[in-house]
Amino acid sequence: CSELDETLAGILKNEVESRGIANVDIIKADATRFEISKRAHIVVSNTPFNISSRLVVKLCRDEGLLYAVLGVQNEVGLRLLAKPGESSYGRLSVIAQLCFDIVKLFKIPPRAFIPRPEVATLVLRLTPKHSLTEKEIADVELLTRRLFSLRKRKVPGALKEAFNLSDEEIRKLLSRCGVSQDLRVYELTPSQLLRITREGFLELHSL
Repeated sequence: CSELDETLAGILKNEVESRGIANVDIIKADATRFEISKRAHIVVSNTPFNISSRLVVKLCRDEGLLYAVLGVQNEVGLRLLAKPGESSYGRLSVIAQLCFDIVKLFKIPPRAFIPRPEVATLVLRLTPKHSLTEKEIADVELLTRRLFSLRKRKVPGALKEAFNLSDEEIRKLLSRCGVSQDLRVYELTPSQLLRITREGFLELHSL
């Protein structure tokens, strides 16, 4: 169990010890920075709103993760679940959906917390697919970071601006990937974006 606040970490440690719980360690650390064990484990987190996105991306690289149950800000939860073409759909949607099967469990109202937040918390279950390599995750992060800064542009124009590709390179790339040149960036599915990264052009055009 990770807790950055020293007082809360102490309270948690005392609770665990008083109840004789042997399989939980209290670690005073930022959950997005400490090294997660490669042994099989689950993650349960009422995630601080300011680290929700970073934690999800970190869990994409968690080799021992069986599943995670995360309480996240409602807005972040909607981004994780968003479909192509929706206003909430973006980089986080793509990366998370490539790495996890995501299920909405329930919503917690603001009145359940002290101090009371301004928005509800959405509780999600993320089950890893373990289908992407470390390189593929990194490539998807790079591709989506560049393209979703131009999310409303058509895909050919976005690729040209983001990676300095020629019109002919773009035509051949999209043809190989089975992607229409009429789509806009925010309409691309996670699987289409993954196919684009697997074409290997990023090594030549990522500078």
